[in-house]
Order: sequence, then C-alpha cells, then structure tokens
Amino acid sequence: MTATLTATTFDTATTTDQVTVATRRAWRHGLVAGALASLATFAIAAIADAAGVSFVDKNDKAIPLAGFPEFTMLFTLIGIAIAVRMAREPSTHSPRSCAPPSPSPHCRSSPTS
Repeated sequence: MTATLTATTFDTATTTDQVTVATRRAWRHGLVAGALASLATFAIAAIADAAGVSFVDKNDKAIPLAGFPEFTMLFTLIGIAIAVRMAREPSTHSPRSCAPPSPSPHCRSSPTS
C-alpha cells in the first residue's frame, strides 16, 4: 500500500487582498446603513416630539432629539468595528463534517428505518 502526500499552498497576497476588500466593504456598507438609520431615528423622534410624546426621563431631564441619531451612529460604529475584526481574524474552529468516510465525533447517527 502506498500513500501520496501533496503539499497545499495558499496565496497570501490574494487572501490579504480579499480581507482588505472585505473590511473596506464592511466599513462602507456599515457607514451607509448607520447614516440611514440615524436619519430614520431622528425623523421618527422629531415626528413623535411634534405629536407631543415626552422624552423626559425619571429625573425630569429631557433627551435631546440629536441624542437619538448620535447613539444610533455610535453603536453602528461599534458594530462595524466588530464586523471588521471578525473579517480579519481567521476562524479558529475547524469545519465540521458529518459526511463519510470519517464523520466528526459530534455527529449523531441517523436512525435507520
């Protein structure tokens, strides 16, 4: 019986370029979505304020209308940063497969009928 070993090489330049493109895309799409969400929250808050909804907290301090889009954008930036970090980090988990010939130990054996 003979075994054949083959070496697998990865083109790191292509992988790095793909990560760079993915992070740029994440920033671009995230900022556009955040800007639109900020505009939407401001518009809804302004409509609610005009309708007489009170934005006063329990300490009798009013929440300014600009606070709604400000926090929307802040948390959008945090979400984008998390997405970019996840795009740059390689997955530490190995892919699991339940396909033969050697399924992973986590696979349940299917009941045979």
